[in-house]
Amino acid sequence: MKKLIIGSITVFVLSLGQVLPSFAYPAGEAPALSASSSQRLTPGDAVSVIVSRVKPGCSVYVRWSGGKGISPVSGTADSAGNVALSIASPTVAGRWILNTSPISEECAGGNVIVLTSAIYLGKTPAVAARISSTTMTAKNKPTLSVSGSVKFGSKGIADKLVAVDLKLDGKVVKKLITTTNSKGLFSAKFKGTKYRIGKYTAVARVGADSTYVSRKVGTAKIILK
Repeated sequence: MKKLIIGSITVFVLSLGQVLPSFAYPAGEAPALSASSSQRLTPGDAVSVIVSRVKPGCSVYVRWSGGKGISPVSGTADSAGNVALSIASPTVAGRWILNTSPISEECAGGNVIVLTSAIYLGKTPAVAARISSTTMTAKNKPTLSVSGSVKFGSKGIADKLVAVDLKLDGKVVKKLITTTNSKGLFSAKFKGTKYRIGKYTAVARVGADSTYVSRKVGTAKIILK
């Protein structure tokens, strides 16, 4: 190897066949983040995490984006370039993002890098809703009703809060909240509403909790003339 001096900067000129050093492990491959997300996890479960292809001896921190109350965890890459960690998951169902602290150029073998992975927690309920009216003529003072169900598989989810928005031509005109019964069924009437001519729809929404993710569903339209 020849050594050239340019001012105060030292430049190394490699002979033919020599390769620039790489700190990634193995050389030339970027670090990666994998987590136990192949199946839907229960909120609060521990998540197994592996950060791979990091320079041996480098430390990596892993944390949740928006996961309040859960401390980051850290580990050191072993001789194979892997960092194996376990971190508690958030207690509310939904889609969460797991990310690393910035991994330095030396440890990542190139630019500074932050790795992320989407983790899905909880079960997804099935929400069904339909809308009906006592009359299809607005001047006859109809009462619009919404009914439906919240289930997981074939089993109804009891005591689940359902928020329902009634919309006229896409704009919300009234809101209400109801609760599912022991069979997962719900119903609600929009009493005292002054209806105008137009297309009415209702949107039923259930929020996320420690078991189920949030879901919403719209109903078929009713046209009052």
